Amino acid sequence: MKFFIVAASAVAFLSSSVQGDCFGGSNARPQFPIDFVEHTAIAGFAIEGKGPMESGKEFSYNGKTRDGVCVGLLVKNKSGDTKWVAREQAMDAWMREWIGCEHGGERQYDDKLEYVFHMDC
Repeated sequence: MKFFIVAASAVAFLSSSVQGDCFGGSNARPQFPIDFVEHTAIAGFAIEGKGPMESGKEFSYNGKTRDGVCVGLLVKNKSGDTKWVAREQAMDAWMREWIGCEHGGERQYDDKLEYVFHMDC
């Protein structure tokens, strides 16, 4: 149930995207969606715990699901300003890429933070 709440939040919270692309390739999403949610939560807590992100910096997380699928999550600050990235904000953005892009994707929002989900670790 929590997975669907997070997924619905992603669509509602991040509807003001600026630009984004889905990746191609043969990599498939993890077989168990909850594995992806678990990795977004781990990465979300990690990025929030790091404190403000300076302009030009990025956060990167890599993990593997129980079925061996790589989960690569990034946040890039392209704003020119220091930004605070909340756990929920990052999780919502990564979920949006997972839902909308079968092979992963990237999207930059109005606040100039770019979120990436890829499966090439």
